[in-house]
Amino acid sequence: MLMLAGRAHAQADLSRAQLVTLANGVRVLLVPDSLAMAVEVSAWFDAGLGNEKPGLSGLTRVVERLMSRGAGSEERNRRISAAGGLAGSFTLPDAACFYETLPATELELGLRNEAERMKSLVVTAAGLDAERARMRAEQRARGEGGPGVRGLQRLYAALYRGHPYRRPPAGTEADLARITARDCEDDFRARFAPNRAIVIVVGRFDPAEALGLARTWLEPLPRRAPPAPSPVRAAAARERRVTERLDFDLRLLFLGWRAPGQGDERSASLDLLGSILSSGSIARLAREAAGPGRDLLLAQAGYEGRREGGLFYAYGALRPGADSAAAEKDLIARIENLAAVPVTAEELDAAKHQAESTTLFGWQAVHGRSTGLGAAQLVDGDFHAAWSRIARIRQLSAADLQRAAASVLKGENRSVVWLLPAGGPRPAPGMTGGAR
Repeated sequence: MLMLAGRAHAQADLSRAQLVTLANGVRVLLVPDSLAMAVEVSAWFDAGLGNEKPGLSGLTRVVERLMSRGAGSEERNRRISAAGGLAGSFTLPDAACFYETLPATELELGLRNEAERMKSLVVTAAGLDAERARMRAEQRARGEGGPGVRGLQRLYAALYRGHPYRRPPAGTEADLARITARDCEDDFRARFAPNRAIVIVVGRFDPAEALGLARTWLEPLPRRAPPAPSPVRAAAARERRVTERLDFDLRLLFLGWRAPGQGDERSASLDLLGSILSSGSIARLAREAAGPGRDLLLAQAGYEGRREGGLFYAYGALRPGADSAAAEKDLIARIENLAAVPVTAEELDAAKHQAESTTLFGWQAVHGRSTGLGAAQLVDGDFHAAWSRIARIRQLSAADLQRAAASVLKGENRSVVWLLPAGGPRPAPGMTGGAR
């Protein structure tokens, strides 16, 4: 019953949604919900790795953080706290977002705050240095992202040579050191302009009142010139291999296949395949490829979709003494066999139920719904995709998943990354490579 109620509630929300473009180019998405106890205002910007200039990786995240901490932020945060609300910001590979979750009576405060944030950004050298230091400290506290993050980043670097996705969203150390205050201000003007924003209002509010407040606070903001068009993206044409040493005790194997982006119809099938391999009681890799007596201590897989492409990945940690070449061959065979042998009806049904329940439970809170809608608009190109993806998943067959696997999970799309303990034995023949 909870699933059915959540499904009807989500459909009702989007049936009442309005997407309005203001005179200055700001898009406003209104998604009223009379059952909600709060309202969320989020401002999403078409900014991310795809628009960062070479040598300035991490600039999107730096600017996002400066916009959250810069001039006026103390006063905005004081207002939010006094109203009993919460606020935050984050970056994705294809977007940056600022959000405020507030009592339903404080809608105007959220729109006012986001309008103020879009007006200007003044960056001092001292402020930029302080933000850089905070980012480096956070990276150290997380262990530079850990070996799992490092392995996936190396897969993107190998599979997306010539494309901005090859760079880590947080930037390289060399690029972070190179970013200047002028770079940040120029990027703010070009990529965080009102006419590149979509402001999403989700929760309890009156749509006519909300649109009137949006016109009051957002429409007076001037348009700004768009950034220069991005260059044509280059694609990897052959398998690449990477070997790297880490201060870590285990040998880690990462496999990646260049995949279509989130908006491609195959992405839903790839999502389900990742779930079948790794999630819950149906986790095929945990049952068949890892554990006592096997070469792998653990194994996981999944799909990550971005706007201009994606990654289907698998990784495993080898037990001491295991044959690395045999482990690599076995894991590749298990993944690429999805193109030859259809998944079972039991696996397919379980993966579908899991995908639907995860989405619906995430949508119960206004923040989850707002985040899903914003990501769908900027990554898929249509906010309706946040819900229509579930409808598409319900209709998928085992043959659909097999066709998606056959188009993606093949050798010419694959790269291999080994992360080996520092000071350990030399890699086995076939494990070394030139891509780094």
